[in-house]
Amino acid sequence: MRISAFFRLLSLNIRRNARNLLLSSTGIVIGIASFVFFVALGYGVRQIVSHDLLGALPVNQIAITPKSYAAGMFRFESLLSRGITEDTLARFRALPGVKRVYGKMNLKAPARAVVPIPAFLQQQGMASAFYTELVAQGIEPEAIDKKDLGGLDFIFHPPPKAPTSQPTTRSPKPPIDRDVVQCGRFRFSKKPVPVLISRRLLDLYNSTLAGTRGFPKLNDQFVRAVSFDMYVGSSAFQRDRHPAGVCRMKCRVVGVSNRAILLGISLPLGYIQRLNLIYNDATSAPTYQSVILEAHQASEIPQLLATLDKMGFTLESGQIFARKVGEMVFLFALVLTLISVIIMVIAAISIGHTFFMFVYERRYQIGLMRAIGATKSLIRRLILMEAAVVGIVSGALGLGVAWTATHGLRWALERSQRLPFEAAKLFSFPSWLPWAALGFSVLFCLIGAFFPARRAAALDPARVLTEG
Repeated sequence: MRISAFFRLLSLNIRRNARNLLLSSTGIVIGIASFVFFVALGYGVRQIVSHDLLGALPVNQIAITPKSYAAGMFRFESLLSRGITEDTLARFRALPGVKRVYGKMNLKAPARAVVPIPAFLQQQGMASAFYTELVAQGIEPEAIDKKDLGGLDFIFHPPPKAPTSQPTTRSPKPPIDRDVVQCGRFRFSKKPVPVLISRRLLDLYNSTLAGTRGFPKLNDQFVRAVSFDMYVGSSAFQRDRHPAGVCRMKCRVVGVSNRAILLGISLPLGYIQRLNLIYNDATSAPTYQSVILEAHQASEIPQLLATLDKMGFTLESGQIFARKVGEMVFLFALVLTLISVIIMVIAAISIGHTFFMFVYERRYQIGLMRAIGATKSLIRRLILMEAAVVGIVSGALGLGVAWTATHGLRWALERSQRLPFEAAKLFSFPSWLPWAALGFSVLFCLIGAFFPARRAAALDPARVLTEG
């Protein structure tokens, strides 16, 4: 049979039985829609929890801290770990599989900030300035993704060299260097200190405070224009200043990153190291609160964790929680996906029953085709092609139902404005998902039509045509 005649016959059979095929494929449509919905939901929720709410690291990176143990209301560090010092970082760099090591150090001094509020926000009811106690953490600039900076620099600005000119009779005092800020025994550049804020903190503001108080939502571009004054050595909760004095530093937000501390600001590590030497005992070795280890490959992480465990270190609590949540979300999505597969199996059985009925109704047509020379393989291909067409149409309809359901739910959640994350991120569609949905739809339709196709091909034309 010619290809054109084959497809004309195929089209005729599908049009003739369109209603029955549509009814029998309803289960496939529902199964594909639920499959796409649950997979997209699982991917979206896992991304929201691990990256937006918990700031999870890439798969080849881990954040570690010294082990600690709970005793009643208190926690104590393990006796095996004596904090994270420069020597500890050197030991980490020497471990097999470690590519890079990034230290994080907290500011161990009181600090407060005065953030001026733009005029257009003041017109919407906000105060002229925002006063807050400040928590600051230093992180190595190399650990920050350039995409988070929007083309700006997140680096430590070294101060210019001290003036070397000697005082003269006409100038009894040495010249004043107006490009530096003198804080204790350290000199800092007057260039604004680059600051990062947490992506999770910005999302929480936009999804909760902005919606409930009527404040405008902020994006990365607006946040990068924010400047404020940081007063190190002065606290919003204490009347007395630090004995080492107060250091006023101009700061500017240069990026929004998941690597930034959640409640506070992150600075290049060089600033925190110097400030800690000013406001703490300079003879004690500086210690880091946590470290980010980057492995050459993600497959090296389990062995690396086992080695670190023997050294007295473990994952950060947030990363442990992120991994547990990720596993729970994966299992939840897997169960729901299995339910959708069960729905498609039941639908395949229904399709098989429908095609058995078609074969019985069309037995005389099939017998006549066999009598005039149609082969068994041609009959099988005709039945299976009908099933494949039904599978493609059902898969496309299932994708449409899933797309409508996900976008409708997003729209409803966006109107509520009470979520701690962006509703648009609730569903994430990987590139392979539509093709997998169509593939599953066709596969289950072919499975349902396989035995009816074999039965149709096995019909004896002489017996069928001689039946009363």
